[in-house]
Amino acid sequence: GHQMQGYEQTLALSHYYAWNSLADLLGRQPTITTAGSGGGAGGAPGSGGAGFGGFGGGNRQRPGRGASFGRFYGGGGPKRGGFGPGFGSGRPGGSSLRFHSAGGGGARQSMEIPPPPPPPPPPQQQPNGLPPQAPQLPPPATLSSSPADSMAAYAEWNSGRIWQLFVEKRQTDATYERKLMLRDALLSVVSASFHSAGLFIVGSSMNGFGTDWADLDLCLTINDRELDQKRDQVLNHLKRPLCQCRFITNIELIRAKVSILKFHDTKTGLDCDLNINNPIGIYNTHLMAAYAKCDWRVRPLVMFVKLWAQSLGVQDASQGRLSSYSLALMTVQYLQAGCSPPVLYSLQSLYPQVFDYNRPYTEIDMRVQLPWEELRSQNCQNLGQLFSGFVQYYSEFDWRGFSVSVRLGKPLPIQLAKIYVEEPFSLTNAARSVHSDEVFAQIQRAFRVTAQSLRNQRSLSDILSNSSQA
Repeated sequence: GHQMQGYEQTLALSHYYAWNSLADLLGRQPTITTAGSGGGAGGAPGSGGAGFGGFGGGNRQRPGRGASFGRFYGGGGPKRGGFGPGFGSGRPGGSSLRFHSAGGGGARQSMEIPPPPPPPPPPQQQPNGLPPQAPQLPPPATLSSSPADSMAAYAEWNSGRIWQLFVEKRQTDATYERKLMLRDALLSVVSASFHSAGLFIVGSSMNGFGTDWADLDLCLTINDRELDQKRDQVLNHLKRPLCQCRFITNIELIRAKVSILKFHDTKTGLDCDLNINNPIGIYNTHLMAAYAKCDWRVRPLVMFVKLWAQSLGVQDASQGRLSSYSLALMTVQYLQAGCSPPVLYSLQSLYPQVFDYNRPYTEIDMRVQLPWEELRSQNCQNLGQLFSGFVQYYSEFDWRGFSVSVRLGKPLPIQLAKIYVEEPFSLTNAARSVHSDEVFAQIQRAFRVTAQSLRNQRSLSDILSNSSQA
């Protein structure tokens, strides 16, 4: 409550600077409005649903919080709906959860991330994978003199450790709620000038792969063709109203192919990256969240791969290394093509009408129900076995002749860069940050050395702590 009060105390001043500076950029007189935060079934402000998933409940003057137990994101224009999915006047359940627009007054969008997969069933009821808690095993080397039994016990031991790390480090509900609250406060600033503005949380904060300390990635959408040609200028002008927010510090504009505005929120302790009109993040967030829902092993495996890459110094796009997103795509590709039977299948191939880049992002439905039973894998490997397989797969991967393609569900016989990880929708290289021969060699060495360490049954703690091996 104190955090939200702190936001509200600075929003009025922020509104003034927001519409004043951005109107100067466009050379026109703005209409001074504030963002509604409710969103009934017909888009009426101020009524937000207080039942399951309701997010709203404020009025036109300030963003309300409502009962935010759902997993919704997206923003809206002022007066026509707001931050909620439009559940109606305080009743649970209700109207469509799909993206939709309220018309000329502004877009009202909402998306829901699938809930985290339930804990695995107890071992006696479980056809594959890992029990909910880490198994209480003695060190693997003491379990059996048989190499096969010893390796199986070692993989089971690693499975417990991977699951334990996932439970400890995954994003908490409290952190997610803080991100929603910050998103709403920021949208209130921006929508004072742009009636159609939407603000979407994208990336690991929404797709299920985020740690509790992950940055908040935001996509600001503005339906203005003239403005679309001035993205860097708009981001630069946004610095002024943000500077007037007492909870925002360390504002910096990073100019790149997709420029971002970086800043820090002192209320939540979150670092934020904001881009303008780059909705590709909305599409790939939708896709990766669906993969996370296909099999409970996907999320902990992706998270552990990221932790492993960080420990060995091969993840950090800003330093010319692999991005977190690239590693997630590489993990999904391995689960599609590197293990038998596959854990995952290509969702874009199976359901092209659902994961269609030509479809307006305002129509994406994060609660779409796929035939999950049909997608259930017959693969019975545990997390330890899958991680070993992942490392071995990429230690032998032919980067000279193939690229990673989650879209196809198998390696793509084309080579356009040292490491090419195809972005599933734009088809660009998600690993374009890797351009140095030295870094490429370091990444290859990390896979080879870790594969050997796993064959030697070294503990995961040793592997993660020995950063010098890469």
